Amino acid sequence: MSSDQTPKSAKPKIEDVILQRLDGDMRKNALNFAAYLRANKISPVYTPAGSWKASNKGRGICYIHVNSQRWCITPFLDHLNQYRETVINERLQDIIWNSLFYCENCKQNCSHGRDMTILGKKFEKICPGRPPIEWHNPDEKAIGHIKRLLNLEKEARKDGSKSPFAHFRFYNDI
Repeated sequence: MSSDQTPKSAKPKIEDVILQRLDGDMRKNALNFAAYLRANKISPVYTPAGSWKASNKGRGICYIHVNSQRWCITPFLDHLNQYRETVINERLQDIIWNSLFYCENCKQNCSHGRDMTILGKKFEKICPGRPPIEWHNPDEKAIGHIKRLLNLEKEARKDGSKSPFAHFRFYNDI
């Protein structure tokens, strides 16, 4: 079994896998992010897909994927429209705009991307079959911005409104 494979019966803690698979600053940043999640009652739980779903009060807020010498965070910023002004005022929009997942024509029956306006900027061919943002190997500065965005999302969710699968539509024209 390679270091990227985990037995299906095992449910490893994210910190253990980070220590096994990442080195240097990537390890430090990933452990910092995992500590932030736990300190903020956002529990990362191992999934059968080999990633961790981080939830707050039973609702997913992001996925974390850790592979050999790389890791990424896929957020569910379902209520972004409620705090878009804060994102723009704090100049956080670039971390979103620079981390979009574009269509790679991975499926024959796919719409091959859709045009979206995200925080006032137009983008072409964003993948419609998955959440549109993915942060790969975020550095210390990016982790700070990601934490801020997740805190804003948590705050926006406090009103109890649920928007299931909103991460596939909320970005358009906001």
